[in-house]
Amino acid sequence: ILILDGAHNPSAGRVLRQTLIDENIKKVIFLWGMLKDKDQKGFIRPLLKFIKRCIIVPLPSERSETPENLFKQIPSKPGFIETSVRRGLQRAAAINGQTPILAAGSLYLVGEIRKIVRRHLD
Repeated sequence: ILILDGAHNPSAGRVLRQTLIDENIKKVIFLWGMLKDKDQKGFIRPLLKFIKRCIIVPLPSERSETPENLFKQIPSKPGFIETSVRRGLQRAAAINGQTPILAAGSLYLVGEIRKIVRRHLD
């Protein structure tokens, strides 16, 4: 299962958390990228208990936060840094098993994944 969500601020993070609860999703492989000017800590905080593994990627934008800086927001979670959204998605697919992949943090991220999936399906 691949879940795409454009959530990128604290209130959207709380809504996403509630959706995971409502859908009885206990753990996710979290594919994460965010812009520098967003409240990264406020966004990720309500989602931390759901993250089994985190894969952090740069966004296709000059405003992208570095994966290294995002990684500092989740020190207690096992995670990986990848060099692109495509590579992050590939890693998530390789490790997910039965755990859903949740991609969130930016509309840029969701848009890039949609392009990748469309190309793959064509």
